[in-house]
Amino acid sequence: MGDVVALLQALDRGTFLLINGTLQNPLFDLVMPALSNKWLGFLLAVLIIPLLLTRYGRRAVPVLALAILAVSLSDLGANAFKHLFQRVRPCHVVTGVHLLAGCTRSFAMPSNHAANMFALTGALSGAPAPSPCPPTTPPTCSR
Repeated sequence: MGDVVALLQALDRGTFLLINGTLQNPLFDLVMPALSNKWLGFLLAVLIIPLLLTRYGRRAVPVLALAILAVSLSDLGANAFKHLFQRVRPCHVVTGVHLLAGCTRSFAMPSNHAANMFALTGALSGAPAPSPCPPTTPPTCSR
């Protein structure tokens, strides 16, 4: 069992170093911190939710409520797994790591960003199809 764990740890470390050392570039150095910024997600929600409500009216409310519930539950679940597994972040144990946004004290896996985006995508996949008529179209438009 110890050999398997050592092999997995070596594979994990090697894969991390390969990605961290060879895929870094100026574009990713600019984009990745922005994508992991939770305030950007809130800003996008503040901009997109009124547009959805304007476009779909009351039909958007259940989908938006489901999306908020799904993201909230996935965030809680991912945090529970982080505390269950207690996987230390690589920046605390590997030297020479290329950091873009600092090294937090929270545990590493699973990724809350990935879990939340998966939950959001699943919830939004049930969104109503766009109506062929804008909300302000006269009654002559066929729905």
